[in-house]
Amino acid sequence: MTAGKTLALPSMPAPVPIRLLYVFSGEVRIGGLTLQTGEGAFLAEDETAVAARSGTDLVLFATDAGAPVFKGGMFSGNVLVHA
Repeated sequence: MTAGKTLALPSMPAPVPIRLLYVFSGEVRIGGLTLQTGEGAFLAEDETAVAARSGTDLVLFATDAGAPVFKGGMFSGNVLVHA
């Protein structure tokens, strides 16, 4: 994002959304919180936009806390093979 730019966060059609915003570089403002390089924050559902206070690179992780979870390995599709 360039300094001074504000972007709307995407809405999630999940009943229990979890969003994590991580700042790789720069500084952003979201709600009443300022995040700088290397910082991240879990976002409330009412936080709908992020504003760049400087040139910044960031990523938004989003998931549904109510979705089924696979606990059999590092990624879905892992299977236990007995030798």
